[in-house]
Amino acid sequence: MEKLTFYAVSAPEKLDRIGSYLAERLSRDVVRHRSGYVLIAMEALDQLLMACHSQSIKPFVESFLHMVAKLLESGEPKLQVLGTNSFVKFANIEEDTPSYHRRYDFFVSRFSAMCHSCHSDPEIRTEIRIAGI
Repeated sequence: MEKLTFYAVSAPEKLDRIGSYLAERLSRDVVRHRSGYVLIAMEALDQLLMACHSQSIKPFVESFLHMVAKLLESGEPKLQVLGTNSFVKFANIEEDTPSYHRRYDFFVSRFSAMCHSCHSDPEIRTEIRIAGI
């Protein structure tokens, strides 16, 4: 993980390609229910997001938000909570010039739907509802 973040910091022009590659892998792993690989990919995306504070992060953010949306759409509660935690990390980053052109409507509707979760297991239902808040 350290080598990846070092490479991304030293070559920020490659950050978009790294994000696209991780997004492609994560999409494939979510569909194939490989939650271990999904966790690794999201950890890499989170660390890259935290390490790279530059102008080149803007294209990377699009891939990142697409992956968070993918996790929130998945039927697995564990992945939904993982996506929520990653979005919170993203939301806490201070930007020099905030981009208001991004669409957050999906995230607002998804988080509010999570608050009204009707999962059969009470523990999982509570966990999803807390993550939605």
